[in-house]
Amino acid sequence: MGRGDKKSKAKQQSAPPPKMAESPLTADETTRFLALMSERGATAVNVAGFAPATVRTMLLMQGGKGDATTDDNDEVKRILDMLRGCDEQARSSIFSTMAEPMKEATIVLGSCTLETMASCAEEGLRLLTSILEHTNKAAMDKPLEIAPVQASAVKCVYKIVETGSGMIQSMGQPLLVKRLVESLNCEDLKAQEDIFSCLSGFATYQSDSGSGFENTLNAFSDVVKERGGGLRFKVLFRVLKRARTHFKLQSTILGFVHAVLHTAADYGLDCRLHLRSELVQCGLRKAIQEIEQQHERDFQSLAAKMEEHNETLNTTTTSTATDTSLVATDTSLADEATPAAAKQEQAPAKDDHTVSPVVTVLFNTCVHLENMEVADLEELGNRYQGVTVDFDSLYDVIELLQISLENTPCFPYFLSILQSLLLIEDDHVAKLHYFQLLEELVFEIVAHNGGRSHDFHGRIVMDTQEILETIQSTFREEARATELEEKVATLTAETESLESQLKASKEAVRTEQNHAQLALIKFQEKEAALQKELTALKAEVEELKARPLAAPAAATPTDSAATTAASPAPAPGGPPPPPMPPGMGAPAPPPPPPGMGGPPPPPPMMGGPPPPPPMMGGAPGGPPP
Repeated sequence: MGRGDKKSKAKQQSAPPPKMAESPLTADETTRFLALMSERGATAVNVAGFAPATVRTMLLMQGGKGDATTDDNDEVKRILDMLRGCDEQARSSIFSTMAEPMKEATIVLGSCTLETMASCAEEGLRLLTSILEHTNKAAMDKPLEIAPVQASAVKCVYKIVETGSGMIQSMGQPLLVKRLVESLNCEDLKAQEDIFSCLSGFATYQSDSGSGFENTLNAFSDVVKERGGGLRFKVLFRVLKRARTHFKLQSTILGFVHAVLHTAADYGLDCRLHLRSELVQCGLRKAIQEIEQQHERDFQSLAAKMEEHNETLNTTTTSTATDTSLVATDTSLADEATPAAAKQEQAPAKDDHTVSPVVTVLFNTCVHLENMEVADLEELGNRYQGVTVDFDSLYDVIELLQISLENTPCFPYFLSILQSLLLIEDDHVAKLHYFQLLEELVFEIVAHNGGRSHDFHGRIVMDTQEILETIQSTFREEARATELEEKVATLTAETESLESQLKASKEAVRTEQNHAQLALIKFQEKEAALQKELTALKAEVEELKARPLAAPAAATPTDSAATTAASPAPAPGGPPPPPMPPGMGAPAPPPPPPGMGGPPPPPPMMGGPPPPPPMMGGAPGGPPP
């Protein structure tokens, strides 16, 4: 079999019947396609991002694939040689002769097998990235002349990326996404459609090689930064405005918006609300309203069919479809919103009004964008239980903030922020830039710990993490300083209390010492007085001892009689007094001779000296004759 026959056979395999090409995918085709993507390493694939014809072509190729042959290797070499030649011409700014080789490369890529595509995906995407870089720069000056080359280069990228291997390889080449975003200034609407189809696939694809969602948002941020700043998604709605009669492009653009918002849910509600706010600023709501007005009759018909279909489902079984199943850039799931009767070859409705599959997909996309917004606002409202808030109303939002912050330490700062906003100069351009900067800064502060990768950034590249860490560090230091100050104050108070107690104790001790001193002095004085008195007594005793004893006077008879009479008579019958113990005093004197005066004197006291003997012839105690 020659090369021409082989190529013809490959084209036959990759070309499904025309009528079948645009019909919706069956459940079996969807399952087989997801299995094919899983084999290629694609873990998160949005089926809606692939045209039915493309899916069927890939399935046909997969069914007839075999081992790589020499002809396949030749085909890979041929594709890469063509792309290398175009890259060299682009680097040399020779664009006039590039149109035909690029168109041929597009045809070859569209007819090659999956093995051939996988073999040339990495190098092919690298070369196409370089080609787009140079053609995009040239298109700034000569857009019409460069448009065919841009369109062919974009088509080649689309042909590679729509395969599993191509999607995997694209994750390792973030510059490719940026070049595609730059190519949105292309004048070819079909090329713009292919670009948004690729971007939708990137936005929903996650792998170990990288995050397509982050690569896509960063690409828009980098491009708008290089072009002087502004709203990074504004280009979407400029293209959408030009595509008023190109319904497929309208559907593809809104499909990309849905893919971004759907994937943003994995990064948290704050990221999703921020991106939607950004898209609304760029004109999302206005664009949806214009599309609804443009297709008013079709949308009303589809809304009635959807309501009827939902009622039917509610009476039978409850089913939940994922957001991505209703969003597509083609007619893959257009029949999801129509009743069973409309699924049979898109039969006309009862009112004889037929809606095209593209408009059906467009309707589904608009409905789901609105439903997602309602769900997000309800989730945000759940944070403020019992409060009904219209988050589109400035007054409601400010009132809610006032209620939540009033009587808290945050309220003075909130009021200060509002007061500071009044100081922004009254220049429309400058004020717009100020508020864009503030909005981005607030988002970075709120969402910096929301699970996003550090590679993701918003429209304005800034690193608030270091600032927040500095503030938090300062706050911790201030808190520590306050804690230490409180401890110092406590210790100071305790020290003062102890000092006061010590002082009181010293005063008490001093008082006790004074009392003891006074008592000692009194005791010493008393002791001295007693000693003096004792000395006087001793002197008196010594004086008495030294003085001679005087003889007692003699007693007269009358006195003796009186003394005798006064003495009590001894008790009758009583025993006589016991004799003096031996050695007690001197022996009693002998009785006086008869006729000698009165009775004898009483015996001396125990231990006393004996009385003197009576004088002869006289009374006792009398003077001698």
